[in-house]
Amino acid sequence: MPSALTRLTLRRERRSILAWSLGGGCLTLYCILMFNTMYATAEERQAAAVFTGPGFGMDAAALTAPTMGALFAAQALGWLALVAALMGVLMVVSRTRGDEEGGPSELLRSAPVGRGASARAALSSTVLAGVVMSGLCSLAALAGGLDPGGCLVVGLGLLLVTLAAAGSGLVLAALAPSARSARGCGLMLVLVWFLLRGLGDAGSSGGGDSTDSAVSLLSWLTPIGLIQQSRVYVDLRWAPLGLLAGVAVVLVWAGLVLHA
Repeated sequence: MPSALTRLTLRRERRSILAWSLGGGCLTLYCILMFNTMYATAEERQAAAVFTGPGFGMDAAALTAPTMGALFAAQALGWLALVAALMGVLMVVSRTRGDEEGGPSELLRSAPVGRGASARAALSSTVLAGVVMSGLCSLAALAGGLDPGGCLVVGLGLLLVTLAAAGSGLVLAALAPSARSARGCGLMLVLVWFLLRGLGDAGSSGGGDSTDSAVSLLSWLTPIGLIQQSRVYVDLRWAPLGLLAGVAVVLVWAGLVLHA
């Protein structure tokens, strides 16, 4: 049974949860419908795969015979992960450090609530938002005709990215001097994740030399890069998702400890 503070936070965040979730689901469906129009033939899909190049969740086999799922993972999954990461950071910071400076936190502290209760309530609302958003994204991908197993993996990966971002938001909310700086640092962190993922995937030229390998490792340093490295719809690898789950658990634990 959720606490009264958690229920209050969920009630306050209901519009945000709905907006983020519908936004992610609509973006997924839009991308699939657009890809079905742009890459209707095998030749068009082949040209798109050659233009994308290796990396971005694609391997040599996917470049020779790309599926619609492979193109979706290469061109759209990173953007969906970016949305999930932004949602996780901003929701947590708003309901922790934002409430501390805005006033509601002072009223809540006058009630019989334990230390860290606001952080746990913020995390609960963000987890719910991540579950709803990942579920809608999976359903949208399934409605677009993609492989059902891959759709489930996409939903799982987006939920793990949300958890990792939420844990980062808890840490920043506890350490930053103000809510504005916490939000700014959170946005910058997510942007760095996205840029490192892009650099790492773009550096995967497929040549196999040491420079290529060193650059491609950048994709393994961020949650957004890890979901891309799972190669969903191509040649599913569970190791990046397992590493992403471990990163999410550590970040969430560290954030809750700092708020305790």
